[in-house]
Amino acid sequence: MTENFIIVENINERELESILMDLANLYADTEFVNGIQFYRKKGKYDSFLILFSNQPDFERFNYFVNYIKYPAEYDKFSPFLRGFYKTSDIKQKSEFNAGEWIMVYVSKNDKEYDNVNLVNDKNENYLYDFGGKIKKLKSAEEMFKLLSFDKDNYYHIFDIVPSKSAENSQILKPLIRQKIKDVFAIIISLAFTVLGFFALEDSKDIGIPTMIFFGLGFIVLLWKFLNPKKFEELKNRKNKNVG
Repeated sequence: MTENFIIVENINERELESILMDLANLYADTEFVNGIQFYRKKGKYDSFLILFSNQPDFERFNYFVNYIKYPAEYDKFSPFLRGFYKTSDIKQKSEFNAGEWIMVYVSKNDKEYDNVNLVNDKNENYLYDFGGKIKKLKSAEEMFKLLSFDKDNYYHIFDIVPSKSAENSQILKPLIRQKIKDVFAIIISLAFTVLGFFALEDSKDIGIPTMIFFGLGFIVLLWKFLNPKKFEELKNRKNKNVG
């Protein structure tokens, strides 16, 4: 067992999947959430293992534990949650960094919501404040207990990756294509309006209708391009009146 990991229990699979997806999107600018490995324990419906394809640094790992404890839009939420991080992977020098593993959890007495508690194998307890402070606690709320795991005892559900970039790409592509079409239509309308003006010298019967038809089209298309929201409002209002 050489990977940093998080154990989560007392939660249903769909909720935890949603929380991890939100976590991945929130930290999408880092590589650490690109491949959150989601496992469920065999024979259990509410016991899960979280691993990382790209190992997070100790600071981000603590953020992740805190986020799973306090996910957005979940008011009544009380999972059993423990993170375990190898001391050899911790870059910063601190007195808490002793032994082979650090246990990370959120205190049941926490009222600040922006910290985690650390316990080393000497059962020394520390408060890790996200403001940058690390404070040794006088009393030991939790005793160190390494919850080892065997992947063979877990089902690999799937790997989670941030979806924001993919979703935004799918949204933007049609919008860009539509904008290009609108600009092309505006240019065509303007071109025929100008041609109608020059056609007046040869034939007013052709020039005037061409100018009016394509000129009005140019005005409407340009106004739609510059005021898309207003255009949709008028369009919807007209559809309601027709209905």
